[in-house]
Amino acid sequence: MPTCCVQCPTIFASIHISTPEYILMIPMDPLLTEQTLINLLKNALVHSESTEPVELIITESEHAVTFHVVNYGKGIDSSVKNNFKFCSFYLYLLK
Repeated sequence: MPTCCVQCPTIFASIHISTPEYILMIPMDPLLTEQTLINLLKNALVHSESTEPVELIITESEHAVTFHVVNYGKGIDSSVKNNFKFCSFYLYLLK
């Protein structure tokens, strides 16, 4: 899996990127995907309060491609963590 490091000059942090060795063809909106990844990476850089690099890891399984954004910051305060409700979102293509 190739990796590269991208410097973010306005935030003074690094993003390490790991991808499969081949080009992935994914049927999705490229502009929305790009904006989502930019937002996740920006949040990880700005709000983690860490000097460690943020990681973007792209993995592929038999039926999915997953984008992992990992930071090594302080995390969500435990006093408010239970107030968050996360649910999965699935989009099905009907034939």
